[in-house]
Amino acid sequence: LVISPQFESARPFSEGLASARIGQKWGFIGESGKVFIQPQFDSAGDFTGEVARVSVGEKWGFIDRSGKVLTGLQFDGARDFAEGFASVMVGKRWGAIDRAAIMIIKPQFDGLAEFSEGFAAFKQDDSCGYIDQTGKRHIAAKFIHCYSFSEGLVSYWEACFRNCSKARPMNWNSNDFISPRDHSA
Repeated sequence: LVISPQFESARPFSEGLASARIGQKWGFIGESGKVFIQPQFDSAGDFTGEVARVSVGEKWGFIDRSGKVLTGLQFDGARDFAEGFASVMVGKRWGAIDRAAIMIIKPQFDGLAEFSEGFAAFKQDDSCGYIDQTGKRHIAAKFIHCYSFSEGLVSYWEACFRNCSKARPMNWNSNDFISPRDHSA
């Protein structure tokens, strides 16, 4: 199916809808190209689990498939829902809410990624580590860059002074380190 060019910008389809910019505002279109949720947002993410993040002005919130704002536009930043949680920024700190918009992890981090396999990378000062969905720190903030878990493993970058082309994968319990792999291609 090809949709004729009629939007200033559009994101990929997710759960049958795609955010699309018409003029200066974002709304959502169906797979036929018909407007499903009228353009009214300054920014819009993808639908994940029947909700999408949107912003008006500097504030973010989440809408359902009818366009109804579920959380109010109360956050200073937001990421898409993943595994039932969304990372949100309040002031300059990141925490996480559940689908009922209850703050499950209080805003305390400089950054918080989306959850993957039950864990999310957090940033504290200039380092990152990993928390679980209750906010418990499983891997201390001691890395300079953290990636999302995939198939029980994650790559991270350690602070280094000589050969910084080495990344180290580890499993989720952080006790089983695997030898460094050279990613310098």
